[in-house]
Amino acid sequence: MYGPLIALAILIATLTAEQLARIKKLNTELIWQALIWVIVAGVVGARLYHVVDYWDYYIQNPLQIVQIHKGGLGIFGAFIAGSIALIIFLKIKTQDVLDWLNVFAVVLPLGQAIGRWGNYFNKELYGRGPIPFFAAESFLNLILFCVLFVNFRKQSEKSLALYLIGYGIIRFLLEFWRQDSWRIDSINIAQIISTAFLITGNALLFLFNRRV
Repeated sequence: MYGPLIALAILIATLTAEQLARIKKLNTELIWQALIWVIVAGVVGARLYHVVDYWDYYIQNPLQIVQIHKGGLGIFGAFIAGSIALIIFLKIKTQDVLDWLNVFAVVLPLGQAIGRWGNYFNKELYGRGPIPFFAAESFLNLILFCVLFVNFRKQSEKSLALYLIGYGIIRFLLEFWRQDSWRIDSINIAQIISTAFLITGNALLFLFNRRV
């Protein structure tokens, strides 16, 4: 079920992005063209993030590196690699990069909320307490999507900034709950990246408010 759930998450997020693009009068055909770039780069980036996290295991089991159907994808790796691929694609197509990033920022937490349930079917139940990590993040991502979706019609220009701030807060706090966080010495890598999200998001908001 892991693979089908990820596919479903991508499909629903893409269809939603198509509707948002129509609101902004953007060329919706570009979404489906960009999708291949984003999926390939996102999967590679997500898997690379996971493999580096569990390097001690994969160095002993190198053949399992390509077995992504068994789970093991890092959202931060997917975000970074997928964003780079998307920006390159948009530059090639001479599109307004920020307009499109604001569209994709709205639907990203929706895809994350659905895709997280792949952890359930793969029995990757990270986290302490009565609620598994994946369920808590899925619920919070769904709330983030609703906020971004409602805000999009009024202030679509803030969507990317608000996503970075919102998900940065969600993931930073949930990392205290997660049992197998990637650490280098005592440094939680996900919390470092979440902090970078928060700083970047606030910087974008500051620049937007100054321009207005």
